[in-house]
Amino acid sequence: MEAVSATGALAVITVVSVDQYRQDDVGNLLSTELRRAMTGKADAALLSQPAPTGGAVTPPAGLLNQGHTTGGVVEDDLDAVVDGITAVQADGGKVDSIFASPQSWAANRAPGMWSPGTGHPAPARCRRGHG
Repeated sequence: MEAVSATGALAVITVVSVDQYRQDDVGNLLSTELRRAMTGKADAALLSQPAPTGGAVTPPAGLLNQGHTTGGVVEDDLDAVVDGITAVQADGGKVDSIFASPQSWAANRAPGMWSPGTGHPAPARCRRGHG
């Protein structure tokens, strides 16, 4: 049996003169900013890289461009999250991560949605006997 793991490459190119690089703390500043730029590119590729076309296998498709299961839109309670987990488990899968945009995460941290001081869902808000 052969398993193929497709990978992709990311790069950040910058031009710096020797005089610029020799300025106080420029090396640390460049390192920090290039690391930040690379992290942003890696995050974007992990989540939204388009799937390869025409028989190509690289770069691999981002998570949002692969087949996935969703429970729907989270609105007033966590039922959609529970429904999504249930659908994945019913197909024999295991849920170990749930992705949410910063806006979705913030919207669902409304009072009463989360147990005080824990950052964990408040079971009373999960209706239909899920919590």
